[in-house]
Amino acid sequence: MNWNLLVLSLLGLSLSSCNGKGIFSFEESLTFKGDPILNFDGSQQEQRAYWASNGYSNSGMFLSFWKKEAVQIKDGLAALSLYEENNQNVGSEIRTTQGYLYGYYGTRMKTFKKSGTVQSFFTYNGGRYAHDEIDIEFLGKDTTKVQFNYYHNGVGGHEYWYSLGFDSSEDFHDYGFLWEEKKITWFVDFKPVYALEAELPQWGYIFANVWAGQPSVYSWLGSYEKDDQKYTAYYDYFTYAEAPAQSEKPSSNS
Repeated sequence: MNWNLLVLSLLGLSLSSCNGKGIFSFEESLTFKGDPILNFDGSQQEQRAYWASNGYSNSGMFLSFWKKEAVQIKDGLAALSLYEENNQNVGSEIRTTQGYLYGYYGTRMKTFKKSGTVQSFFTYNGGRYAHDEIDIEFLGKDTTKVQFNYYHNGVGGHEYWYSLGFDSSEDFHDYGFLWEEKKITWFVDFKPVYALEAELPQWGYIFANVWAGQPSVYSWLGSYEKDDQKYTAYYDYFTYAEAPAQSEKPSSNS
């Protein structure tokens, strides 16, 4: 695909809104210009564009301890792994050093099967309790579905499950979302599949992570059983295409 010109034409589409609260319809043609943020080519310049979380673990639902060694960049792919080491669950996470606002966010990735785990691509800004976030999440218990969600001021509850029609662990596919001032539209293989009205004024960093959950979220993720295997999700790229009339982006926070 030529990323110097990313054209998304959304013509006469009608998509169900969140929680069955009606139908969200739109008809428009949007053009964005942009290049990949990360191609995972291993260059020093690219290494300054992101970092891997290391040496701590999130509280609450997260079982995993972030370790930078769980992220490997090779052959143009970012391999984010999950494994047991010294009786500790090791997860992986990367994030951009630059923040972004309205536009199209995309990745090409391949998931893995493992109950009790999450593999994700999302934007995030703020602390644990007051943040804005837009999510694409795959649960290892059923890799034929994807969950879309967003948080505003730390409040979520906008989950939507989409049946892919394929198994995301068998091959690479493209996933993304178009974030506009008052709307979010999610895409699978560049086709819009779900949209809702939402206002998230804060910019966000781009994240991807792989982790296992605590028993408190087994009802969502399924139960997690320890074993001696390494589970790896592969990411081909991260891309961002700026939307017209975007508010000023924050400077790099490297």
